Amino acid sequence: MAKLSLTPSYQFTRDDGEKETGFHHPITQVEFQQIKLQNWLQDRSLPNLPIYPLIAISNPETIIEVIGDQEDIAKVVARGEHIPKKIMEMEQELTDRSPMPHQKLGYEIQRERIDFDKDIMAKHGVKVSDLMPGVQCPECGWLGMERIYANWLCPRCNKQSKHAHKRTLSDYLLCSGNAISNKECMRFLKINSRSLATRILQSSNLAYQKEHKIWIKLK
Repeated sequence: MAKLSLTPSYQFTRDDGEKETGFHHPITQVEFQQIKLQNWLQDRSLPNLPIYPLIAISNPETIIEVIGDQEDIAKVVARGEHIPKKIMEMEQELTDRSPMPHQKLGYEIQRERIDFDKDIMAKHGVKVSDLMPGVQCPECGWLGMERIYANWLCPRCNKQSKHAHKRTLSDYLLCSGNAISNKECMRFLKINSRSLATRILQSSNLAYQKEHKIWIKLK
């Protein structure tokens, strides 16, 4: 369980019980993105639309500690499950305004979009072999579920899951360039059966390249 602290002096820290780490303040980041979008609209002679920045804290176990004006920060920061309601409330406030040119705006965004394909691993000097192996428990986050018959069992909270490996495998593929071998699958999921690794990979929307002996994620 981690604790996030936000302060009016634009300090943002995370405390996981062992180490306190500082980060760029999320409100500063989202305000910067808001300015960039406003400038993008202006450069293309598009209407100056209202832009409401929101920040979602996705982990439900995270404790959010606000030091300062809680009301102002609460307008921007919320838990992930509360974001849809905030959006609906904002849309309700805009019902009396002039209609927005959704189609034109959508066309301009689609026309100028560029797929983001940056090698984050290379940027930070991280190798795939540096990643900690093990299937993560969807209940408590423990890294190292054990394969018991057709299920994954967490030795920490005793949670059982048939599909816990899917997220772990998906995370690996994001870091490895969408490719994995049977041997690497066995190592990363901490399983000893090659046939089990094959069954898992076959059921994970992957295509086998026989000439390279690797599994590739399908588009």
